Amino acid sequence: MLTFNRTSIGQRSSLASADDIREVFRENDAELQWIGYFITGDSEAAAACVANACNLSESRNGVFPEWLLTWARYATIRCAIDSERERVKKASSNYCQPRFIRQVHEPLSGEALEFVITESDTLIGRLDVVCRITLVICGVYGKSVADAALMLGISVGGAQAACSAAMNVVEAARHQHAMRDNLSPLLWNRA
Repeated sequence: MLTFNRTSIGQRSSLASADDIREVFRENDAELQWIGYFITGDSEAAAACVANACNLSESRNGVFPEWLLTWARYATIRCAIDSERERVKKASSNYCQPRFIRQVHEPLSGEALEFVITESDTLIGRLDVVCRITLVICGVYGKSVADAALMLGISVGGAQAACSAAMNVVEAARHQHAMRDNLSPLLWNRA
């Protein structure tokens, strides 16, 4: 567990050291690798994103210890977006036309999040990079669509459309998965 020296109430806490930053990246490597993998669809690219995010974090001054994990996630997402910039630019044009858009994007429930993690490979095949990024930012970490738009460099409407599309695909995939699970005993009993 990380421990940090804290100053008295009313004063700012000390800034995280490079060792503190590396420790957060080490302790949360599986989660950060998943972020990179889910966005890029490539395990080697994911490893590069996490390494770049750690280096970026070490080079930045002013990260408070309380924000290290949040910063590690943000930096990993940022590096993954940067590595996919051309694909983001190309795919984001799909979300310029008005469509049915959910007005509220709640974070994924625990069950839905578990499904997204366990079915990552399936979802990577069904979602474009913009949808995957908005799903991570809004669905997994509960940030706003405006935050996703800012990180992606697209309009809020575009991010909202992509997030809606991603949530719809997740819901449909969960439904298909549930139907398959419900039918399996019936098929086995017929044999």
